[in-house]
Amino acid sequence: MGLSGVSVGNGVAIGVAVRVRELAQLLAGEGHLLEEREPRVQRAAPLQRHAPAARAQQVTQHRAQRPECFPLLTVPTTVHRPPPVPGPAHVQVGCHGWVAAWTLWGALRHRAGRWQAWLYVGTSYGALGKGQCIRRKGARGPRAGLLIACTLHTVVPGRTTRTNSTTMTSRGAAPMRIGILMNLAPRKLGSFEGWIVALAREARRRGHALDVFGRTPAHPTFLQQLEELGAGWFDVKELEAALIPGIARLSRYDVLHVNMYVPRSRIALMAYAAYPARVVFVDHTSGPVPSTAAPERPLAALLKRAADAVTMVRVDSIAGVSDYVRERNMKRWRLPAERVRTIYNGVDTRRFLSKEEFFSTAPQPTPAQPERVQLTTVAYLIKEKGVHSLVQAISRMQHGARVHLRVVGDGPELPRLKALAESLGLGERVEFAGLRDDVHALLEKTDIFVHPAIWAEAFGLTIAEAMSNGCAVVASRIGGIPELIAHGQTGLLFEPGNVADLAQQLDSLVQNPALRRSLGRAARARTEERFNLSSCAEQHIGWCEEAFVRKERRSRLPLP
Repeated sequence: MGLSGVSVGNGVAIGVAVRVRELAQLLAGEGHLLEEREPRVQRAAPLQRHAPAARAQQVTQHRAQRPECFPLLTVPTTVHRPPPVPGPAHVQVGCHGWVAAWTLWGALRHRAGRWQAWLYVGTSYGALGKGQCIRRKGARGPRAGLLIACTLHTVVPGRTTRTNSTTMTSRGAAPMRIGILMNLAPRKLGSFEGWIVALAREARRRGHALDVFGRTPAHPTFLQQLEELGAGWFDVKELEAALIPGIARLSRYDVLHVNMYVPRSRIALMAYAAYPARVVFVDHTSGPVPSTAAPERPLAALLKRAADAVTMVRVDSIAGVSDYVRERNMKRWRLPAERVRTIYNGVDTRRFLSKEEFFSTAPQPTPAQPERVQLTTVAYLIKEKGVHSLVQAISRMQHGARVHLRVVGDGPELPRLKALAESLGLGERVEFAGLRDDVHALLEKTDIFVHPAIWAEAFGLTIAEAMSNGCAVVASRIGGIPELIAHGQTGLLFEPGNVADLAQQLDSLVQNPALRRSLGRAARARTEERFNLSSCAEQHIGWCEEAFVRKERRSRLPLP
């Protein structure tokens, strides 16, 4: 097979010659021929300064006389195919439009694993772009041809590209701009808000710039912490409202870190369109209740799989907050293992008492008075969180008279839960504390933390908070929760929605203070080892750096 190639557009980078020679040596080793041709078109004379009308006329004349000098504004040239002859087959590519189309098509086919070999060739304006050297696997007879496709290098007016790549961060990576997109309003100072602040702190330590796009209202202290770390805060609704300007704004980032959005949401589609920014997804999504999940129609399932195949092309990789989420994503998106990973959520153990401090200051019951056991649950009060099953379990406990339950959080189920507690005669033993910023202080006064979810929890961040405080934890055996809790070692598990099983597990802890302390110590140690916030932030920023390196483009941060 033979291949003749010509340069595409004007101002081809010098590195093309090196790569063409490398390709020639590779083809020569396989018995093929590569012919290199010089372009016959002369460089157009520079435009002279004229009045606007005269300049427009001059530009029109130049386009007509030298269309190759305006590759992004003219009709692409045609693909030249010599008459078929026995022996080598020649393919010559000399346009931008067809090259872009072939590149997109090749990328889609490459996702299915049917194409191989990548080649880097020069594009217009002296830049190096990413292309494909495509060869069909398993083709019978002589190989039909070899296509070199390269992407466009678009120069956006008013934006400069950094040419000095010698400035490096403290960890040896080029500085980059990270955009955090989250479908959440940070109304309180919880662990998720602390996670965002930890990402900003880690990005600053590594020399990167980070901005956060979230929903309002936002807690003033949270915004102050971001400002002190040099991170920006922007309302994501304003970004969604202005489609084209929003895409242009997102394209200024090197990596877009998307959280709590489905891959086909409006903001996700805007992130895909913000080329050349890399897109990484963090899946925090908990699954539906198994008994209420409606079966999917065949046509709807087919259309969803087709849409997933298109949208996942622009996603660099997906991180699940547990192995359960990771396996679910691999099955749903049909992604290879290298594009899916697990990064556990983390909690700031410094907000909570250490093991020694906690157990030395824990109140001890007096012999004359039975010990009062404090139960706490923290959740957004929706039906899927299963708080109603916890209220019912307290009414069925043998030692329920010694128990006091504090429900922290708000949500649409709050009126029903209050009515349920009154109907069961638990008005004095159940307290609804509402939305609180001092959850860590409440957990210090907690003996047993309960997480009675009836849907597949992705992780259970409040569980990790309680474990970090040294609480004995009772939680549902569903989703990613068993990855946090080893039954009988760092906590107790029960079947989701089983009120009798939950009541039995609670009774076993209420009447056994030694077991509560043993589980609390083991839970604290497990949190420090696997679910600490600093390790979580390092993994996320490191993940963004990996995506930035694969992107192979220079940072757009201003030079120092």
